[in-house]
Amino acid sequence: MGSNSTLNLNGRVEKTDIPTLLRSVEKDKLTGELSFTRSNDRIDLYFLFGQLYHAKWREVTGVDAVNQLLGWKSGNYSFTEGIIPAQASINDDIERILTENTPATAKTPTPRPSSSPVSNRPASRAVKTPLPSSPPNMEAAAFDLAAIAPLRSSPPPNDEPTMRPRQQSNQEVDTVVGGDAGMVNERIAPAPPADGYYRTRYFCLPAGEQMATSLVATGPQLEEELMHLAEVSFTGYVLGSPEVEGYPAAGICLFGGRFIHAFVHGSGGQMVEGERAYRLILDQRGSQSTRFYWFYELAAEAMRSAISLLTPPNRYVHLEARIIRFREMMQILTDEQHSGCLKITVPAANGPNLQSSPLAGECAYLPIFQGKVMGIWTESNPRLANDGPLLQRFLAEPHAFIDLHTTAPVAEPGLPLENLVSSRGTTTLEAIPLSTTTTVSPARQTDNLPPLSNVASANPAKNVDDDDRQLQMITSIARMESTWTQMQLKDKLDEHTKLLALAGFANEVLSLNETVSGPRNVQEMINRGLRQELASFRTIFQLLDLPHGRINIIKLLKEYELFNRDSDKSGTDFYREAGRALRTLIRSSFQYYVSLIRQEHIRFECQEMYEVFLQEIVKKM
Repeated sequence: MGSNSTLNLNGRVEKTDIPTLLRSVEKDKLTGELSFTRSNDRIDLYFLFGQLYHAKWREVTGVDAVNQLLGWKSGNYSFTEGIIPAQASINDDIERILTENTPATAKTPTPRPSSSPVSNRPASRAVKTPLPSSPPNMEAAAFDLAAIAPLRSSPPPNDEPTMRPRQQSNQEVDTVVGGDAGMVNERIAPAPPADGYYRTRYFCLPAGEQMATSLVATGPQLEEELMHLAEVSFTGYVLGSPEVEGYPAAGICLFGGRFIHAFVHGSGGQMVEGERAYRLILDQRGSQSTRFYWFYELAAEAMRSAISLLTPPNRYVHLEARIIRFREMMQILTDEQHSGCLKITVPAANGPNLQSSPLAGECAYLPIFQGKVMGIWTESNPRLANDGPLLQRFLAEPHAFIDLHTTAPVAEPGLPLENLVSSRGTTTLEAIPLSTTTTVSPARQTDNLPPLSNVASANPAKNVDDDDRQLQMITSIARMESTWTQMQLKDKLDEHTKLLALAGFANEVLSLNETVSGPRNVQEMINRGLRQELASFRTIFQLLDLPHGRINIIKLLKEYELFNRDSDKSGTDFYREAGRALRTLIRSSFQYYVSLIRQEHIRFECQEMYEVFLQEIVKKM
């Protein structure tokens, strides 16, 4: 416990507000055991640099143990520094746990008066009843897994159409593709781009149902319509003309009226995604930027599963389809009430075994909602269908591999549109539950992401001078050194404990960076690191959820245990590889932090300080 702590860590429950106590431990970044006792009962909470990562009450662990504690009205509590058992059962923030334990009042949006139309208003203005949250026959659309016949290696039918090869490029859009000025002047609505599919160069959503006619609008006029859609909790996507090399020029995806994703395609394989693409679309002004826009509604369950593709796979990563028992795997996901999306990829033809396959370069997607497979769509045909034979053909491909993307367990994924509107000024964007960065999958190349200086308006650094940065770094390193000293006194330093400490150090330095530069810039730092100095550890970091902003301690310890139980592998091998990855991440995060310091002599002192910490403690672990 640092000397700057103002907490009374020994006291009576009846004289203390437990949520306030937990928030204070998190704020002061304490490490150790917070124990609550009454009669013969006891609940223990364990913190690592302020992160609540484990809780236990009798035989109960995790969030359930915390919820039990929140019901206590009497008892004693005490804090012991430096005790960190090598077990983990919680990966949620304290604030989320406390919020979910408090009943929330649902809010119904109030309809907004209609403003003067631009032309051909989409159906959102004429909606008299709430938009449906699921298709009329969702049950009928679910796969009957028991009906899937055993897979055979028989060749596919000869009438299979040739699939579109997957392109692999991601560049800046130097000049946003202009609108359809000629057609707009004549009020001639063309056909929707890309057949009305939300398709980018890297993934596609299932096809939605078109709403009424097209909208003719500039960026600000489209923004007005989007705000109306937000008020009716619209779930679906918007496509903008013209068509660029087989793709829509622009697209915006919404879930419950909240921003999920956007893209802008340019000629020559150029593309921008995420919030920057959203701003590019809405900042287009003048008659030459007027576009036709089409609106498509999508069932909430299908959208919730599909948007998980915006996050890296987090369970089955590049798993060869030929070695798995598909029905048994799906039964596990059903038992777990899993929600997300299963992606099956057939590599592009680059050898004699793939040249004859019509599925080469194609991807299939299986949306899963609460354990039920709702259908299948492919990149060449994004229509959601109950097509078991097509699934069998993908699984029968000898080189196909599987990735499982899990939907974030949040009530409202995405970002309110109001936040994006304000962010076009100088407002700092808050972190959102669902990542909207340009990372979609491990195979995706994002070497041409804009540098941090280009996104400064969306990620303004906090007003912290160099002296403050140095002081915060000194405090953080002192906290980590103190924790390490206490661990050596109280715990047996086995591989479990050392891995846990390294993960804690990594999360502490990531948190330190967030304090001075904001979560968005830290996310950019992580994405850039995974392409450069962290690239050799990309798989393990995706496994440990680093693309979401921090190391998942639960997954780290579970993977170590899995290696220990596998007779063909060794927990020590995992410890060495994970340890190297974490040490590299800690160094990289420190280097980024020091790069923010302008004064050369302060930057030199900070660099010397973290190098000593790395050599004296981190390297020896």
